[in-house]
Amino acid sequence: MKIVGEIKNIYRETIKEHFASAAVFMLAMLIYAVNCGGTFNSFYNGILGDILNGSAFSLIGLSLGILLCEAFYLYKKNSDSQYKPFNAKTTAFYIIASLVAVLAFGQNYLVVNTDFVKEFLGDKSTLYTGLSADICVFTLITLLCLSIFFFYKRSNENFEGYAAKAFCSLMKAELVYTIIAIGSALIVFAFDELIFDTYRLNLSERVQILLIGLVQFPCAVIALSRTKDSISQFGKIVLTYVLTILESIAFVIIYGYIIKILITWKFPSNEAFSILTGLFAAGIMIWTMALGCSQGFIRKYIRIMPFIYIPFIILQGMCLYMRVSEYGFTKSRYMGLALIVFEIVYFGIYTYRFFSEKDIISSVLFVIIIVAFIMLFFPKINMYSVVTASQRAVIEKCFKLGDDADNALKSRAYEAFHAIKKDGGFAGNKYLEKKLSDEQIDILRSYSDISDDSSSDTFYVYSDRNVDKIDVSDYDELYYINKNYGSFYDESLDLNYDLEMLPLYNGDEVIGIVNLQPLADKFIELDKKDLSMESEHASELIKEPIELMDGGILIISGLDIRGDYCDADCIKYIDLRGYVLK
Repeated sequence: MKIVGEIKNIYRETIKEHFASAAVFMLAMLIYAVNCGGTFNSFYNGILGDILNGSAFSLIGLSLGILLCEAFYLYKKNSDSQYKPFNAKTTAFYIIASLVAVLAFGQNYLVVNTDFVKEFLGDKSTLYTGLSADICVFTLITLLCLSIFFFYKRSNENFEGYAAKAFCSLMKAELVYTIIAIGSALIVFAFDELIFDTYRLNLSERVQILLIGLVQFPCAVIALSRTKDSISQFGKIVLTYVLTILESIAFVIIYGYIIKILITWKFPSNEAFSILTGLFAAGIMIWTMALGCSQGFIRKYIRIMPFIYIPFIILQGMCLYMRVSEYGFTKSRYMGLALIVFEIVYFGIYTYRFFSEKDIISSVLFVIIIVAFIMLFFPKINMYSVVTASQRAVIEKCFKLGDDADNALKSRAYEAFHAIKKDGGFAGNKYLEKKLSDEQIDILRSYSDISDDSSSDTFYVYSDRNVDKIDVSDYDELYYINKNYGSFYDESLDLNYDLEMLPLYNGDEVIGIVNLQPLADKFIELDKKDLSMESEHASELIKEPIELMDGGILIISGLDIRGDYCDADCIKYIDLRGYVLK
C-alpha cells in the first residue's frame, strides 16, 4: 500500500504544480503510443505518420518549455509576495519560452525525418541536419539548466543540499516507475502467453510509452521540484561514504598512473582522457551531493576532494595536446578542449566558494549554457570553425609542396579533407566550395588509396528511400523482402553468400536470385570517395529496379552494406529491404 500512497502523492503534487507540462507531455506519449510501430506511417505517402511523430516531438519540446515557466512561476510565487504572474513581462517570458521550445524541437523533426524537406535542401541536407540538431540540443540544455536553477532557488537550500535531496528523491521516484514498468510488462507477457498474442498490436511497447507519460515524467518533475523531505540515513551513508570512498580509490589509481608516467617517461594513453572525463563527471556529482548531507571530519575531506582532482587537468591537457598536435582538431577533440575549459572555470568557482562560503555553485548551470553556445554557434571559435581552421592548414601545406609532398603528408591531407567534410559544418563546406577547386578535391580524394584510414578501417554505407507507388501491371506476384545477410556485430564472420548470385527470401522460401555485386561495388566506391555518410548519394544508386537472374525485378527501398577493407571478402553484412515482382 505504501507504493500506492507514493503514486497518489506524486499525482496530487503534479496536478497542483505541474499540470500543464505533464498534460502536454502525456499527449505526446499518447500520440507516440497510437503510432507505435508505424501504424499510420503508410497513410497518404507517409505524411500522416510524419504529422503524428512531428507533433509528438514538438509537444515534448513544448512540455519542457512549459516546465521552465512553471519552475519560474513557483520560485517567484514563493520568494516575492508582490509577484504578479500574468503581467506583461512574465507573460512575454512564458510565450517566448514555450514558442522557442516547440519551434526548436519541431524544426529538428522536419529537417531530420521528412523526405520533402530533405529533397528541398538537396545536397546541403546533411549540413542543415547538423545545424538543426545543434539548435535542438542547445535549447534542451538551456531549458533543463534554467528549470533546475529555478527549482533550486525555490527550495531555499544551498545548492549542495538541493542536489543531494533532489538526487535521493529522483532515485525514489524512479524506483516507483521501475516497479510499475516491470509489473505492467509481466502482466502483458502473461496476457500474451495465456489469452491472446498481442505481438502484432505492439501492446507491450504502447503500454511502456504511456507509462513514461503517466508515471516517469511526473515522478522526475516532482523529485526535482519538491525537495522538502529529509534525506534518509541510508541515503546519507551512500552519498557521504560509499560514493566518496569509490571516487577516492579512483583518485589513488590515477595518482599511481601519474607516478608511472614520471618514472617511465611514457606519455599517457588515449584512454586516459576518457577515464578522467568519466571521473570528473562522477566526481562533480558525488562531492556536490555529499557536501549537502555530510558532517564532521568526513565533510572536511569531501571539501578538498575537488582540489585533489585539479592535477588531473594537466594529464587531460597532455592527452589532448598529443592528439591535436599530430592530427589536428576534430569534433571530439574540440569537445575535449571545451571540457578542460569548463573544468578550469568550475574549479575557479569552487575555489571562491571554498574560501568565501558563498552559495555560488549554481552558477555552473549558466556556465554549461554559455559553453554549449560557444561550442555550437559562436563565430570563429565554435567547433566547426576550429576544426576547419585546424585541418585546412594540412591541406594547404600539401598543395603548396605539390609534387614534393610525401605520401605521409598526402595521407594526412586526405584525412584532413575527410575531417572537414565530416566535422566542419557550414564553415567547412564554405571552405571546400570557395577555397578548393573541383580538381583539388578530386586530387584529395585520390589520396584515399594511400591513406591508412581507408585501407585499414571498416566501412558502412547506408541508403533508404520511400517507395510510394509500384506498377504491377506486368507481373503476377508481389513479395516484400527484409533480409539480413551476415552479422552486423561480429566482423570476424564472413558473409557466406555469393553477391553475384544472392538469394532473395520471402520467409524461408527463395523467390529469386539477383546479382548485387555491381551495386555493392558502387557503394564501396562511395565510401572511398568519402561520400558514404551522405545517404542521398547512396539512395540515388537504388532508384532503378534490378533484373533478377530467374525472371522478375527487385525494387530496393533500403540497402545497408558493412565490411572491412583488410579482409579479402571485404563485405561482411548486408541489410536488404524492398519488393520482388514476378
